[in-house]
Amino acid sequence: MSTVERTSVVRHLLRALAFLGATAFFAISSYAAPTVTVIAPKAGASAGSPVFYEAYATSSACTKGIAAMRIYTADHVSAYTVNGAHLETFIKLAPGTYNTVVQAWDNCGGVGKTPVTLTVNSTAGVSVFLPNTASSSHPVHIAASAQNSACVAGINAIRIYTADSVGPYTVNSNQLDTYLTLVPGTYKLTVQAWDNCGHVYKSQFNQPVTTTPDAYLYAVNAPPNAPSDIYQFKIASNGFLKNPNGQNALPEFAAGSGPGTLAVDPGGWFVYASTVEGIYGYQINQSNGNLIPMQGSPFPLNDSNNIIPPWIGIDPSGNFLYDIDAAGVDGWRINPNTGFLTALPGSPFPSDSLAKMYQSILCSTGGYLYAGGKDNSGNGQDGAIVSFSINYGTGVLTELPSSPVITHDWQPWKVLADTQTRFIWSWQVGLSNGIVAYDITPGTGDLTPSAFFSATDPDYVNAWVEDHSGAYVFAGYLGWDYLNGKPGASSWPISGNGDLLSQTIFTTKNPIGSVAVARQNPN
Repeated sequence: MSTVERTSVVRHLLRALAFLGATAFFAISSYAAPTVTVIAPKAGASAGSPVFYEAYATSSACTKGIAAMRIYTADHVSAYTVNGAHLETFIKLAPGTYNTVVQAWDNCGGVGKTPVTLTVNSTAGVSVFLPNTASSSHPVHIAASAQNSACVAGINAIRIYTADSVGPYTVNSNQLDTYLTLVPGTYKLTVQAWDNCGHVYKSQFNQPVTTTPDAYLYAVNAPPNAPSDIYQFKIASNGFLKNPNGQNALPEFAAGSGPGTLAVDPGGWFVYASTVEGIYGYQINQSNGNLIPMQGSPFPLNDSNNIIPPWIGIDPSGNFLYDIDAAGVDGWRINPNTGFLTALPGSPFPSDSLAKMYQSILCSTGGYLYAGGKDNSGNGQDGAIVSFSINYGTGVLTELPSSPVITHDWQPWKVLADTQTRFIWSWQVGLSNGIVAYDITPGTGDLTPSAFFSATDPDYVNAWVEDHSGAYVFAGYLGWDYLNGKPGASSWPISGNGDLLSQTIFTTKNPIGSVAVARQNPN
């Protein structure tokens, strides 16, 4: 080969290598890294310790989702790691300025990060991390901590006041993380703390509260003699249900054998499905609403001999999940990062009233939990609604003095609590089938029957849930042939007096066993 020929070959090889290098660089640079959204703390904030962090990650380029998230308080200094797409925790930091970073890894090798610079002070008092926007959507997420380095005995308690002398939430700790049921309006919120040395600290601010329609409806299908799945719907601004896949089949996610009920936490991070095998947990992909199985799921039930899936429900604070058994209520604490469930001390919480009933289901709103079911004590067709108060520090349930409310000649098949604590609806079977509304007495949780009644056949509608805007109730239909109906789901607008008005059914291929809604967090 001549010198000229060798030179030509080398030139072609160099051009090929340059092209391949550029192509590889383009492929790498065009890959969309995960997006990390930090909700709290705000960049540039000055606060006491412990510091509250909440963040989540999405990955548009990786269908396998997010593998893990981590907080770095300095270069190569890892302070907290969670396996999943949502992070929510308090971190104790000494006074000083920190260039922290919240980082996420997806399951396709991508890495994304968001820096958060903050100053930690040593001032005795209360630091409020959430809400941190001009207005908050109902339910309102509140996160705060308190400190006094001069008091060796530490902080005794933190309480939220929504008005003068109105304190709906107290926790015996130096940190508070909860969702609070507040109807639309402007509130003078006070977060107050007591230390064990006799000092009181408070932070006061005016907070407008609005409502935002939920983004997704999840529905467990109930095909005969076949494993069940969870359907996913998109909720339009007018409350109608849409298929996220357009003209293709609805998104479906495996839900174990014989699922009973669905529950979603108020933050819209996790979905739970009860089955005879245990409680299945999923993380919600915030970019598209898809469900990702949770590590450690399914979580075993206290009663291993279940032949019917238990009813499950999440309290409005988002800290506890409850399931009902024959004579009481089992309680679980929810890990806000992973969604993992841990049984509460003292659980199950016994109830003589529940021991007299069967086929009971739960609902909750504000600081109260309600269970409705058929009376099994030989009183004919009577049923009852049992009422409990919720201790938000421990999750312990205490039956109210006014409980139970006997529903003479009625059997409550289902009860549904209004998200704005105005009333509950009871789907009752008896002399005539239909929906009865009960007004909730503010401050006591007592129930008073209202004038609202809708003559609707409960055998046709099998499940229902209210969205967080308080504008719609979503229903799931069995559609059994002898009722000449079709299986599916629909939304019902709520009138000012609690009346429910049906809309068009979104038909599905299988009957619907349970429904739940989830908000979508902003990217």
